Amino acid sequence: MTLTADQIAWLQRNRTLSGTCAAATAPVPAGGTSAQSPAQSPAPGGSPAPQPLAPPSASPPASAPTSPPGSPPASSPASSPPSGSADTKALPATDTDVFFALASPELTPDDQTALDSYAAKFIAAGSPDKVTVEAWASTDGQASFNATLSRKRAQAVADYLVSKGVPKDKISAKGSGPTDKFDKANLAANRRATLSPKPPSASAPAAPAGPPAPPIDLDPRSPANQKAIWDTIAQVDEANDWIRKHLKSNGLGPDPVDTSGDKALYNNKTTALTDVIDETVKAGKNAPIKAPDMVTPERVQRIVAELLLAASPGGGKVGGKSPLDVTVYLQYQIIPTTVHKPIGGGPETKDQPGIQLQLQVTSELHGKDASGVELSGTFTGTGFADSKNTEIQWQNVSVGGQAAWVQNFFKGNLQVSPQLQVTFGGSRAVMGQTQTIQWTPTGQITAAGQAQFKVPGFDGHLLVGLQAGVSVTGPAGAPATADRSYGVTFTWQF
Repeated sequence: MTLTADQIAWLQRNRTLSGTCAAATAPVPAGGTSAQSPAQSPAPGGSPAPQPLAPPSASPPASAPTSPPGSPPASSPASSPPSGSADTKALPATDTDVFFALASPELTPDDQTALDSYAAKFIAAGSPDKVTVEAWASTDGQASFNATLSRKRAQAVADYLVSKGVPKDKISAKGSGPTDKFDKANLAANRRATLSPKPPSASAPAAPAGPPAPPIDLDPRSPANQKAIWDTIAQVDEANDWIRKHLKSNGLGPDPVDTSGDKALYNNKTTALTDVIDETVKAGKNAPIKAPDMVTPERVQRIVAELLLAASPGGGKVGGKSPLDVTVYLQYQIIPTTVHKPIGGGPETKDQPGIQLQLQVTSELHGKDASGVELSGTFTGTGFADSKNTEIQWQNVSVGGQAAWVQNFFKGNLQVSPQLQVTFGGSRAVMGQTQTIQWTPTGQITAAGQAQFKVPGFDGHLLVGLQAGVSVTGPAGAPATADRSYGVTFTWQF
């Protein structure tokens, strides 16, 4: 028999192999004829496997909707094709799934759009994850052909991602052969490749660019930053002062009964130091200062320890600091002149301008920046210019001891101290009998006063000051003299 034109068109629309349909123009012998079977691959031997073809009727099969003569029959939804037929077209792609046409490893435009989005999000996020591509084919056709086809589909997706900038070493691609696990009725749903993990979330769109931010001034010498620095220092000092006053007003002191070290006398009762700190921090939140937030547990703890040490009596400690805790000073003094008056009578004499170097090892028997006693060991060398002021000659070398009371002002930035010093050594003196200048053993007692100021920017190490003193000097074999001098001092605290 011979197929009508409508029957031929119906067969072409419902064929199951892309590019393959029954040879509709050939005459069909009575009793039936053979046509290519709908499949994804040719049968073994290279020729299509013949299958019987039911003689078409003048109307479409019952499974297809009836259409008016001369118009194509309505197609069923892609997600649920009619039983016994298969959709050859690719389904729409999703974020993680791309679909292929029947027997094809080619990416559709919709697939490419989805992969463009995936690659862009992956790259923008800088994801450390590895992209896994797994592809399948549907079960229609030969299994060996479909296994190869699934690998080609996976490789096509991987190659496309690489072309969009995804590093090749971050992509793993594999083909898993034919399957119907996604949809047994709609075979097109199984012609897919799936990407994992899911694409990183798209970042929020950038806010419109506004005017550039003004440059940050990091120069500590600028007026604005200088003001900010001094304001901060003032706020810290204010907070420290408030903490000290608060603790003293509540009677903070060592507990004479409990000497465990973790309790103190506070508000006339034994109180744990942790409670003292907590109470002070809470009170500091309402303190009448510019920066109450600077009343921190760490700052309160430090000042509590400072006050308790300063108030600790005896026990090898005086004023809260052990005599074994020493500070080393190196002092350089410029002496404009020194006046000598013989104790036994005679005219005064003056030395040329001189210098003095003194090394002090000092035990500060008081708290930090507090006033108190200091005991020092000294090593001193004094030199004077010659009569022509062209050369300094060493005049005196001595060792000795010094006791001083240091009164601190302005948080220890200004120190004023009376001093008493006793030294022994050697000096160049005019011998009484020969009237020659010779080195001779010498003893000296000096009473002096000194004021020193800590130079900012040196973390308290450099001090500049003035010193004036009177002394009695007794060289062996020479007349004793009463001396007076003054000078400018530069002291480095180690």
